[in-house]
Amino acid sequence: MAHKILLIDDDNDVRRWYEGVFKESGFDVMVASDGLEGLNIAMKEKPDLIFTGIIMPKMDGFTLVDNLRKYVETASIPVMVSSHMGRKEDQLKAQSMGIKDFIIFGLAKPKDVARLAHFRIEGHEKLYFVSVNETTGDAPRLTREFGFKPYLECEHHKGEKLVLLLTPDPNHFEEFHAKFVCPQEFEEKIAEEKIL
Repeated sequence: MAHKILLIDDDNDVRRWYEGVFKESGFDVMVASDGLEGLNIAMKEKPDLIFTGIIMPKMDGFTLVDNLRKYVETASIPVMVSSHMGRKEDQLKAQSMGIKDFIIFGLAKPKDVARLAHFRIEGHEKLYFVSVNETTGDAPRLTREFGFKPYLECEHHKGEKLVLLLTPDPNHFEEFHAKFVCPQEFEEKIAEEKIL
């Protein structure tokens, strides 16, 4: 099932452009031409993410976010703000409101905006396990310098090879936290609810 995104902007060209970008990336897209219309759609449809402009008639983007945060049904919906001007005061206001993504129209690549939208909806829940060939590249040096057993073998589970766990950093797009883990130990810890 495709994620639902609510796109709010009073500029028809911007709205059409981003609507195409998001549809091409697999989103179901709903559109609104001002903040008030957007708020009504958000309350009714409960989108997975809201992508809004700032300066709009009837209700601006920041007032929209204030209103969304007042209701339990919409308070936790991630919001991305799109700006034509990229004013510093707007960026600071967005940050102070807990908005993590301030997109300056025309500077961000469309595919990056769409990937960031997907990440905001689901990326914080994703984990990546990467197998490392312990005999190539810098793996032998890494094994020595970090004191791992030869061939990245787990100390507690004989024959189990360590893998690199990558966890997306929700505050920095395309950055990860990395850690070597034993898959068996990791599964045991998840079962005990000690991780995540």
